[in-house]
Amino acid sequence: MYARGDQEKIKELFYREAIVWKHLSHPNIVPFKGVTFDPLQLVSEWMPGGELREHIRNNPGADPTSLLIGIAEGLAYLHSYEVIHGDLEGPNILVDTSGHARITDFGLASIVRDPGSVASAFDGSGHAPRWTAPEIFRGGPASKKSDVFSFAMVIFEVFSGTVPFHDIAAPAVTTSIMDGERPSRPTHPSLIDPLWKLTQRCWKDTAKDRPEMQEVIKELKGMSTHPSAYTTNLLTLTEVPNRLLRPFRRRHHHHHHHHHPKSYPQ
Repeated sequence: MYARGDQEKIKELFYREAIVWKHLSHPNIVPFKGVTFDPLQLVSEWMPGGELREHIRNNPGADPTSLLIGIAEGLAYLHSYEVIHGDLEGPNILVDTSGHARITDFGLASIVRDPGSVASAFDGSGHAPRWTAPEIFRGGPASKKSDVFSFAMVIFEVFSGTVPFHDIAAPAVTTSIMDGERPSRPTHPSLIDPLWKLTQRCWKDTAKDRPEMQEVIKELKGMSTHPSAYTTNLLTLTEVPNRLLRPFRRRHHHHHHHHHPKSYPQ
């Protein structure tokens, strides 16, 4: 089905993602467990809390702001290593036994950098449009700032319990986002004015007008009344060797939309 060169390339990308993921260690990143070879899959730790929206549905008492702080910290951690997620959305955020949000399925966005043959192996379906920044639709590369845009859509998800633009068919969402349309404010007691203003800054049309994730964390913590927001995670950060990250900087591609464990074309 794929040319031999493509198969080799996919394997190489797969191993590279495995190596980078193995070096990432953070309470808001899904832990990497290893690989299987037949089929070729990355194996991550099982997250019993399920996906983000499902967790919120099943736990009405869950504090949305502290979940968002966790997601923001996981994303800022990736950015600190120049890893761009590229496909941040509720289904790629899982919840662990302690009720902490953990990001998964990052890496391919920052890895597959040949828009030609390999991209077609991932069937070209690309990003989940409802969470995607307008500059991506205009042919621009994924960046830390396009991740910030996706994070704003995740804020909407957390407070609305639905996907962004749930009343619009997926193909039409692209046009809406490019035309500057954004979801309207959900009614939720914890969605206070400063948090909605922050959301609006994060999904601004121009990438440079959006804040960095570190700034987002600072603002979210300032708004949170939840005690966990004030406890700092003391971590031993595993140093990611620089040579491994060099190929990962600011790349963009289209890839097949998948859920964990992640399968690669053979």
